[in-house]
Amino acid sequence: MLRKEFDAFLAMNPLWDGEGSALQVVDTTPSTIVVRALATSANADDAFELRCQLREHLVAYIRENHPHALPRVSVSQLPGPHAEPGPSSPDPHRRQRHRSTDIG
Repeated sequence: MLRKEFDAFLAMNPLWDGEGSALQVVDTTPSTIVVRALATSANADDAFELRCQLREHLVAYIRENHPHALPRVSVSQLPGPHAEPGPSSPDPHRRQRHRSTDIG
């Protein structure tokens, strides 16, 4: 279904030069599927614009037709700059120090 939508979008888009296209599943994990969409254009400016339009179109298509397929990520809100850290709101400075030791 996604490939059919991909092909239909390219067929009506004047930025696509018709030379090449591919929709590939390049990776999977238990919680994600990575899809790569490729399409050719006449020049770099058109290629960038087509890439943006294609990405936005495919995400909108999935959101409208298969919303259950999109990942759902829970994001906890960090306290504001004047909030006092407490048991339920970690100290953002402490978290930063922890991250830097993990990286370095």
